[in-house]
Amino acid sequence: NDDRVRDTHAAAHKQVVDYDEKFVVGGEKLDWSVVDPNGSPGNNINCRCFIVVSPSDTMEETLSQFP
Repeated sequence: NDDRVRDTHAAAHKQVVDYDEKFVVGGEKLDWSVVDPNGSPGNNINCRCFIVVSPSDTMEETLSQFP
């Protein structure tokens, strides 16, 4: 969440999806939050997003660890 984060990526911050669902970033449905080959260059190039996998019963605790 610095001044280089795209608005669309900031809006997707802490997005929670089930394992078989897609992330929505800038209106695009992506399989991964980082460098999905089906995503546009505007979503993929220089993306610094990452995925955290957590069981649903600990998701709130997990998300609280990220600003």
